[in-house]
Amino acid sequence: MVIGILIALSINNWNEERKENKQEHFILQKLLIDINSDIINIDNQISVNESNLSDFKKAAGILLNHEVGDINTFRDKISNVLNLSIFNQKQTTFGNLISTGKIELIKNQALSDSIVIYYNSDYANWDTAMKDYTRNIIAPYLLKFDHMPEVDYKDDERFLNKDYSSLDISKSDVIPKSLNDYKLDVFFSNILRQKIRILEGQNSSYRDLRAIMHSLLSQIKNELNDTILQKNP
Repeated sequence: MVIGILIALSINNWNEERKENKQEHFILQKLLIDINSDIINIDNQISVNESNLSDFKKAAGILLNHEVGDINTFRDKISNVLNLSIFNQKQTTFGNLISTGKIELIKNQALSDSIVIYYNSDYANWDTAMKDYTRNIIAPYLLKFDHMPEVDYKDDERFLNKDYSSLDISKSDVIPKSLNDYKLDVFFSNILRQKIRILEGQNSSYRDLRAIMHSLLSQIKNELNDTILQKNP
């Protein structure tokens, strides 16, 4: 009788462990998908930031007489100065793990710690600085100082066949600022230089986070491979 009970308990424990192992495998696969998606997104954000940095540095160079350029070139280079390029981490899977307590299903403590560290990284501090600075400093000042930079919609299918002739600033009684007006405006020069600094800080934090992503990806893949080997020794 006792032996039968012990066998039943052993089978029940084995089934429970097998169930937990399957859940852990499923969780790691989902995290793998999320982090791969994060890598693609952050690479794109880094690329966008690098392009904007190149343009803004050219514009700053023109303002400070380090670069040669006319008003049209300058306007083109600052056309994205009000735009926000922000990386959004996919947190659905991790959020569910924390809210349900299923993070404990990940038996490898080092891996579990790495996952928690990744999803609690402070990269967003730079994103917050970029949003606050652009919305609260750059936009209010620039919207009073000059006409909005022209946006080229020709490559965006959403705006094809749209008539924007009523938005043409050449028909306004307010004369757009000249390049010299911008050069003599120290506040705008400082605005642009600070935007560059924040972009550089943002990209630096993105690169650090990307390194963490790749490291975590390797840890998850190794854990999944080890699980497969244990099943098929």
